Amino acid sequence: MNVIFKPKEARVYQETVYCDISGCETRVPLCIRGEGVGPQVELSCEQLSIGKVFVGSSHSYRVLLLNRGVIETPFSVVYPERAVGCCFTFTPREGMLLPFEHQVIWISFNATVLGQFTEEFQFSVKGSPEPLMLTVSGCVIGPAFHFDVSCLCFGEVSFNECALVLGCREGETQVLLVLEQTSGLAPVK
Repeated sequence: MNVIFKPKEARVYQETVYCDISGCETRVPLCIRGEGVGPQVELSCEQLSIGKVFVGSSHSYRVLLLNRGVIETPFSVVYPERAVGCCFTFTPREGMLLPFEHQVIWISFNATVLGQFTEEFQFSVKGSPEPLMLTVSGCVIGPAFHFDVSCLCFGEVSFNECALVLGCREGETQVLLVLEQTSGLAPVK
């Protein structure tokens, strides 16, 4: 007797079959059990903490999608519908993962919304009962300025509707502060 097992999805299968054996009056029950194993795909990390990033800045990260099994399988990234989720771009967004191979997934983040965030991205893998989850967390902050004097003296400036521009470098970011003139001294708070 030959039994061929071809599972269609990753789950446990169990059936009782009855065998007609010559010389026996009744059929003999035979319990057959098998487990369908789906693709053995995993992420190189399940959590990515990007720390503090400045609003308006762009950052790139990478994670690996690893196929540890013998099944070739397609994958795709499922984006959340929340506000911060739209600040992320995954490349490639979908593809085919060959047996015992890996795919580098580049994650671009363009910080546009201030505050702390935690986003969950799903990687749908055909044949897997559950999607893979990647949790990305961090905090988008605004620029911080520190001056070592209590006021800025601009000297003699005409008294009319003009604005004064002050250049300031904070790390690698250049920021221009525009101060509306009210007197010769502009207090910094």
